[in-house]
Amino acid sequence: MVRNNLAGLFVLALAAEVWGTGAAWAAPAVRDLGTCQRLAEHSPAEALTAVKEWASHGGGDQARLCRAAALFQNGEFTAAGEVFESLTATARSDRQIAELYDRAAWAFLRGGDAARADYLYSRALDRLPDNPEMLVDRGIARTEIRKYREAVADFTAALSHQANRPDVYFYRAAAYRELMDLKSARADLEQSLRLRPGDAETLVLRGTVRSQAGDAAGARLDWQEVIRRDPGSPTGKAAAAALRRLDEPAQPPAQAPR
Repeated sequence: MVRNNLAGLFVLALAAEVWGTGAAWAAPAVRDLGTCQRLAEHSPAEALTAVKEWASHGGGDQARLCRAAALFQNGEFTAAGEVFESLTATARSDRQIAELYDRAAWAFLRGGDAARADYLYSRALDRLPDNPEMLVDRGIARTEIRKYREAVADFTAALSHQANRPDVYFYRAAAYRELMDLKSARADLEQSLRLRPGDAETLVLRGTVRSQAGDAAGARLDWQEVIRRDPGSPTGKAAAAALRRLDEPAQPPAQAPR
């Protein structure tokens, strides 16, 4: 659910600006960052082997950047995050440093370390204040570590720059729900559905919010709609499970021991 362009390691495209052209290596596997990027995307393990040779031939920071990209594509998210973060020491501008912190944060988030991601997104935002994408991503990280009020603040700030983002209304609704602010959660879900009609995940969450608010009939309608459209999908299965729970008979209160 994290924004799509996070996975695109655009730092590679900026590297010539950040560190210059660097040293060239004549071996066919990796000659430059463009070649490295393509190799990392299609064969990250091969890229990791090739980049070692490039680094030994003077690849410098560009080789390290290539290694971070290959580690990320290889699923070694924590290691990738550490390399991206280390590269901030030699980047030249606030924008470049912020983008590297952003890449590092995303890698740590993918690796399951949302607290580290929160910290690194904050470092990025110190240099690019009010960047909406970074605000959204930090909000997601903060939701993961149950900093729901701070997450709501990030999503609200992002929406002040990009008001027509159905995904951000969805994320904020999820945070509001955790805070048991069901009225605000419902309002955000309605807005998200206006912008992205029929979205299955949003319908599932709206059904949950309706159920929590005591609107069992409305919850049933949302979940049935998701099941009708695609019963075999993950969201369809989630809706079916929620509907089964809704239909379970209420358990009698436990008797106090005598």
